[in-house]
Amino acid sequence: MRGEPGMTGDGLEDYYCAPATYREPLLRGHPGNARRRASLEEIRNCLEAKIGTGHSLPLRFLGLMGPDSTLSAWAILHRHLKEIDPGLARTAATEHALARSEIWGAMKTGADMIPHLDPIHSRFYHRRSEALSQMCQELTEALGHAGKPVLLDSEMRAHIVDMARFGSEMDDDATRMVVEKVYIYRDKLEEACDICEEILGFRSFDFHRMAGSTLFEDIMLEVLTGLHNRDEQDADLVSRCQSLLERRSDMLGLGIRPKHGDNNAPRALLEFAFNISTRAGILPAEELNRHILEHYPKSHRFLGLDRASNLQKMVTKKSPLASTLSVFAGGQELTATIKVPYAGGNALMPLEIILGELDMADASPSALKKWRAGILAEQLWENLFEMEMYLRLRKSGASVTVDRRVGGKVVDLEFNGVYAEIYSPLAKQFVSLVDDPSLDFIGDVLAKSQLGSVGKSETIMIVDCPPTMFADVLGHEHRATSLLGQSCQPGGVFFVLGMCYPQRLYKFLPNPGAITPVSDVTIGLVSRALDVDLQPPRP
Repeated sequence: MRGEPGMTGDGLEDYYCAPATYREPLLRGHPGNARRRASLEEIRNCLEAKIGTGHSLPLRFLGLMGPDSTLSAWAILHRHLKEIDPGLARTAATEHALARSEIWGAMKTGADMIPHLDPIHSRFYHRRSEALSQMCQELTEALGHAGKPVLLDSEMRAHIVDMARFGSEMDDDATRMVVEKVYIYRDKLEEACDICEEILGFRSFDFHRMAGSTLFEDIMLEVLTGLHNRDEQDADLVSRCQSLLERRSDMLGLGIRPKHGDNNAPRALLEFAFNISTRAGILPAEELNRHILEHYPKSHRFLGLDRASNLQKMVTKKSPLASTLSVFAGGQELTATIKVPYAGGNALMPLEIILGELDMADASPSALKKWRAGILAEQLWENLFEMEMYLRLRKSGASVTVDRRVGGKVVDLEFNGVYAEIYSPLAKQFVSLVDDPSLDFIGDVLAKSQLGSVGKSETIMIVDCPPTMFADVLGHEHRATSLLGQSCQPGGVFFVLGMCYPQRLYKFLPNPGAITPVSDVTIGLVSRALDVDLQPPRP
């Protein structure tokens, strides 16, 4: 999924060689520097004898390194040398290992340690995202061949309940995915309720762990969405859902009940389930303001939340931003009460990262105004993703324009003559309830596009995928590509998975019917942009 783009031009070499210029403060003046300096000289002499002194990326990279270079620089040097001389590669690997031990040995404070913990956390998240995507893809393919009666017996239900019982917060995504694939996507909503009922029966440590999780609410939200989308209402199932949610509310000590007077019972219960998920709904404006100001100062300034009207509007309209922050703050409060870690995230985590980098990107006032308004209103996820892609493309050397008018329409981004539409299904909490979800998903993606108005220009879409949808695209790649080919625009779609840091997993699908195919240069540029390493700000 992640390809190495071809290297063309000095600008791209500068991009690849930049890590060689970084220095590790803990190695400054370290006794081991004399050894590292000698190793660099030995590698340089052997390399010049082997490949000459002409233009060479490994030699240029080596020339920018020093004895106090970072661990990343030594790792990149090792990768270069592995293809040229295994002996030199072993020397680089040895120095990398020694530098790591010397760096950790030189640490004296938490501030010294944090920069070296962050990459470890990032690699874990990256590997977990890949594993979750792979699991979803395998489930999609396997369940396409399995017999439905086999899937719905008591042993299968007990197995999924045990996944919830003996897992951790980090495994809730995997449990949720299995429930979606086995029950929700097959419209077996009663069986999904059976699982939720058993979860309500947890006791002791299992109860406390599940109190700190929103797995129960997430499953019920999907069940209720399925009920809402049915042509005929099932009054018994609606009543059962209400009973389960009321029991969950009481067990958490919330004591809230669904609102009466809504003719659409599933819709009323959806709001009830959401209020339980947020641990009693949207926080008051004053509490949200205090939480954002304390934890996300850049976001607070950018969104203009010093103006009380902006905060109050978010709360009154129950905006997605107010919702995600309420869930997060409620989870943190629950953590303090029952000593159970809360693993969820919220939208302002990536926004803080983006804003930390965006100061250097010189975005136009009109673009900043658009993003700010969208984040405060209903287009939270789509505007966050557009900001992120703007930043990534700029950091990859592209000239980027926001909201380019063309053919009477407005296209989200234009870079280097290429028109790009940005889309996030999270913007509408997309839930697919068909046997082949990727087909609904692709159709929804194409329906969003403004690219039919750009003539023969080169066009792409970049789509921010939840894990299940990303796996659906991979599992049904042939059919997804075929559906893309029914339209002459866009030229191709980048399906992207993961949070905005450290990097993004992605899959590019070309449109076989495109009026103008996406060039290798464009594919390489967007791939490099998605590979840019964005790190969370340090506390």
